Amino acid sequence: QSPYLDDHGREAMNFQISLVIYAVGGAIAVALFGVLTLGLGWLLFPVGGLFLIVLQLVGSIRGAMAANRGEYYRYPMTIRVLPDKPIV
Repeated sequence: QSPYLDDHGREAMNFQISLVIYAVGGAIAVALFGVLTLGLGWLLFPVGGLFLIVLQLVGSIRGAMAANRGEYYRYPMTIRVLPDKPIV
């Protein structure tokens, strides 16, 4: 019922959905690149995984700190899957 909580919930959910999309897309890209380079492309897998872990940690901590201060927060690299306002 609170617009503030609704905004934070939608943003957090969009951020988590975006991370899943990036992880699946990155895994497919690394697999294809690994096949094309006869296995050398698999060396990129830890780099992409580390990037997503850091992105999630930094984004989640900054979002929690903003919510604690009572501020609105937009997560980095977020795909807006859920609309800003509910469709009724």
